[in-house]
Amino acid sequence: MKKILLLLIILSAASASFAQIDLNKATAAAAPMGFDVNSLTKSIMGTLTGKLKLGEGQTTQVTNLLSKFLTNKSGFMGLMQSKPAEYKTKLEGEQKSLFSGLKGILKPEQFTQFMNLKPKTNDTTNNLSQLFY
Repeated sequence: MKKILLLLIILSAASASFAQIDLNKATAAAAPMGFDVNSLTKSIMGTLTGKLKLGEGQTTQVTNLLSKFLTNKSGFMGLMQSKPAEYKTKLEGEQKSLFSGLKGILKPEQFTQFMNLKPKTNDTTNNLSQLFY
C-alpha cells in the first residue's frame, strides 16, 4: 500500500512538472514575438485614446476589453507559425468578441474610426496590428 501511495505521489509531481514546462514553453514562444500583454495594452490604448477621443468611462472599458483579447491571443500565438489555419480560426473568434464589445462601448463614428486604423499589412512596428493580424 505504501508503494502505491509513493508511486501516486511521484506521478503527481511529475505531472505538475510537465504542466509547468508546457506553460514555460508557451510564455517563451510569445516573448520573442514581443507579446507582453500589459505593455501592448498600454501602447494600444495610448493610440486609441487620442485617435478615438475616448471618454473616461470608455477608456476603462476598452482597456479591459483589449487586455482580455490580448491575454486570450497570447495563448495561441504559437500556432501562427506551426498551424496557421488554426491560428486564423482562433483569431477570428477572438476578434468577433473584441469588435462586438467595442461596438457596445464606442459611438458608431468612433468604431468606424477604429476600423479605419487597421494597418494594410501585419506591420510589427505598429502595435495596432496585434488587433487585426
